[in-house]
Amino acid sequence: MKKTNQILIVTGGIILILLGLFHMCFWSLFDWKYELEKLTLVNRNVVQMLNIGSCVMLVSMGGLLLLFRKEILETKLGRAVLILPSIFLFTRFVMGFIFRGGSPFMALILLLSVFVFLIPALRRKTVISDETNSRTCPVEYAGGLDNSFRRLLQNPRKILKPYIHTGMTVLDLGCGPGFFSIEIANMLAGSGKVIAADLQDGMLEKLIAKIKGTELEQRIETHKCEPNKAGITENVDFILLFYMIHEVSDQGRLLEELKSILKPNGKIYIIEPKFHVSKKSFEILIDRIRNLGFDVIDSPKVFFSRTVLLTINK
Repeated sequence: MKKTNQILIVTGGIILILLGLFHMCFWSLFDWKYELEKLTLVNRNVVQMLNIGSCVMLVSMGGLLLLFRKEILETKLGRAVLILPSIFLFTRFVMGFIFRGGSPFMALILLLSVFVFLIPALRRKTVISDETNSRTCPVEYAGGLDNSFRRLLQNPRKILKPYIHTGMTVLDLGCGPGFFSIEIANMLAGSGKVIAADLQDGMLEKLIAKIKGTELEQRIETHKCEPNKAGITENVDFILLFYMIHEVSDQGRLLEELKSILKPNGKIYIIEPKFHVSKKSFEILIDRIRNLGFDVIDSPKVFFSRTVLLTINK
C-alpha cells in the first residue's frame, strides 16, 4: 500500500510538471503573439499573468511532491496538501465543459489525475502501537514528525525563540522523536536542560539515538509519562504542549499537574492543529484553562495551528 502511494505521488508530481511545461508552450501552441493582440491591454495582461502563475504553481508543486514524497505521505498536513492539486485539476476539468475548450483526451487525463492525488490523500494507515490509545500518534509515524518539510512550515527556533532563555528548565511534553526538544537544547546554549517526555518508549528511543554521542546528551533528559499524567516532580520554567493536548482524555487533571510544577512567572505554550481541533473546541479548552487558574498572555501565530500562551494567576 505504501509503495503504491509513493508511485502515485511520483506520477502526480510528473503530471504537474508536464502540465506546467504545457502552459509554458501556450505562446507558440496557440499563436498568442497575434491572438492576444485582439484583446484589450488589461485582458491581455490578465491572461498572461494567470498563465505564468499557473506555470509556477504547477512546476513548484510537482517539484515538492518529488522531493518530499515521504514526508507528504507520512504527515496529515502533507496529505492535506495533496488535496490542492486535486481541486485545481478538477476545476480545469469542469472548466473544459463550461467554456467548451480542450479535447476529450485532455479531459480524461485531467480526471484521472484528480484520482492520482486523491487516493494517497485519503488513504490512512491504521496502525496503533500497543503502548498507546487510538488518540496518540504511533511510533510508525515518527518520520512524519521530524523532517525537512515540517521544518520548512513549523521552524522550532522561530516558534520558540521569544520564550526560551539560557538557564531554563523546559518540559517538552509529548516530545515525540525530539523535533522541538533538540532545538530547545541548542537554544539553551549549554546552560539549563530539557525534559523530553512522551507516552511511548519508541519515540524516546528515537530521540536518544539522535543525541547519542553529542553534547546534547547532557542537556536532554528523557522521561516516560502516563496517559493523563506527566509524572514530573521537578519545577520547570516553560512547558511546551505541541499538538498533544487533544490526545489527552482528562485534560483538567493534566493541567492541574502542570500548574503544580510551573515556577512563578513560568509559561505554558499550547499549540493545537486546526485540522484536528475546531475553533469552538479550542475556545472551550481556553475557558477550562481560565477556570483552573491560568491567565492567557497571548495567542501567537503558528502555521495552520491554534495557540495559547499561559501563565498562572497571581
